[in-house]
Amino acid sequence: MLLDIKSGDEVILPSYTFVSTANAFVRRGAAVFVDIREDTLNIDEQLIEAAFTQRTRAIVPVHYAGVSCEMDSVVEIAERHNLKIVEDAAQGIMASYKGARLAISAASAFMKRKHQFGRRRQPSGK
Repeated sequence: MLLDIKSGDEVILPSYTFVSTANAFVRRGAAVFVDIREDTLNIDEQLIEAAFTQRTRAIVPVHYAGVSCEMDSVVEIAERHNLKIVEDAAQGIMASYKGARLAISAASAFMKRKHQFGRRRQPSGK
C-alpha cells in the first residue's frame, strides 16, 4: 500500500522468505521470486539484475536468521534502476551489516508486539 503497487507492477523478493512477506506482493500479482544464496539463505544479489524489467518497482531483501543481505549490491541496483527498497529485518535481530545494526525500526517493534500478543496475560494485582 505504501508503495502504491498496482496490477502489472513487479517486486523482487527472495524465494525463501516468510509467507507474510511474500503475500503482501503475491496478493497484488507483483511477486517476482529470485533464488537465495546457499551460504546465507538470503536473496542472491547477483540474480536480482536478471529479474529486473521495466515493470519492477521495488526490491525486498529479507535478512534471515540474523544474517544480513549484501546490501551494497542491493542498494546499487536499486539506485541504478530507481527502485524502492523494503527491508524485512524481522529475523535480523542483533544482526549488523558493515557495523550498522539491523531491525532497529518497525520490524523489531512488530516482532516485539507479535510475541507480546502471543503471551497469556497474568491477572494484575494478585
